[in-house]
Amino acid sequence: MRLKSILLFLFISLCANAAEFTFVQISDPQFGIGEKGYQADITLFNTAIEKTNALKPEFAVICGDMINNWTPEHALDLEKSLKLFTVPEFAIAGNHDDWKSAEFKKIVGEEYRYSEMPDCILIMTNSNRWLTGGEGADVQIAWLEKTLEEVTKKNKPIIIAAHHPLYLKTFDEKNGNNTPLLYRTKILDLLEKYHVTAYLTGHTHSSIVNDYKGTLLVTCVSTTKNFSVDPTGFLYWKIDDKGKCVSREQLPIN
Repeated sequence: MRLKSILLFLFISLCANAAEFTFVQISDPQFGIGEKGYQADITLFNTAIEKTNALKPEFAVICGDMINNWTPEHALDLEKSLKLFTVPEFAIAGNHDDWKSAEFKKIVGEEYRYSEMPDCILIMTNSNRWLTGGEGADVQIAWLEKTLEEVTKKNKPIIIAAHHPLYLKTFDEKNGNNTPLLYRTKILDLLEKYHVTAYLTGHTHSSIVNDYKGTLLVTCVSTTKNFSVDPTGFLYWKIDDKGKCVSREQLPIN
């Protein structure tokens, strides 16, 4: 009877941590890159925020490159926009963001961190570290592995956000507009080991979807300007109580 009680308790605990939820993935608002000018780019981002608020997701994550040419003044514009969110928002560093600046830390937060949400774990990384290499990249890899080992015990879906895609077409492709193979291989091993639900990225201003051994690798289009035929927009995700993607819809800005 004692064994049955323990098993029942474990089953109830697992079920209590599992629930269907939604979230929004935004990328590359990159104020100042659009053809209609800096203020128009802000307006597009603010429209995406307004539409996100109306959807009432569990959270919204912005996969980097929020400002094209980072200055303290532009950082204040970003801060004003982020305050428009009525749902929890989390932003990460892109290669155009000055993630070493005081403004970034104040407005965005630490360059890599994680947050436990009601129905999932969101891990935010600084993929610029993978590109620059060296001690900073090694420290972040070690932090990521330790964090995954810790949060997997919470029995919630795990979502990782970065800026640079791990790869564009094949997991062993040459280094380029992706994450260097040295770190890519280590990250992919961690995704598989800890059964990560999704790895979210931006950077390419296009839509890219890959599936690596059960983990969805999804690059989101820009809200401002794409380098492909994809329309601008953002992604609205629905995840089921087993941590699987039920649907992923690209929504337009206009």
